[in-house]
Amino acid sequence: MRKERCIAIVLVMAILTACFSGCAKEKKVVLKVRAVYGGYGVAGQDLGSGEDKYKIKDIQEGTVIYEYLDNVLTTELRSESAKDLWFLKVESIDDSGVKVVAREYSFLMRWDVETSFNSSFHIYDGVNYTYYLTFTKE
Repeated sequence: MRKERCIAIVLVMAILTACFSGCAKEKKVVLKVRAVYGGYGVAGQDLGSGEDKYKIKDIQEGTVIYEYLDNVLTTELRSESAKDLWFLKVESIDDSGVKVVAREYSFLMRWDVETSFNSSFHIYDGVNYTYYLTFTKE
């Protein structure tokens, strides 16, 4: 009876060790967005400036980020006609970071390192945006 208890305890400890080392819940990938904006009108008047912060959750390989004229980055495809007007595509995710395609360039964005992107839209007499993007695990 004592030997059986020892075997049972050893088995339970082995299962718990396996769960805590390999079966632990994997963290989700999140894209943190810091949108900085500002601009001037045709007559030189200040149209205002500021900063918006938000997160895009559940990023995975194949995720496509779109930018619309309301200057919000989103994974939502609002119309089929915008399908080819993507802002950023996630190619792969690994321990070193997230490999993305932005416009025609493919590169690695390291974890927790902020990278800046200009908006796809530029207005000479209006407010323009620069996006500071950071991939994290939460």
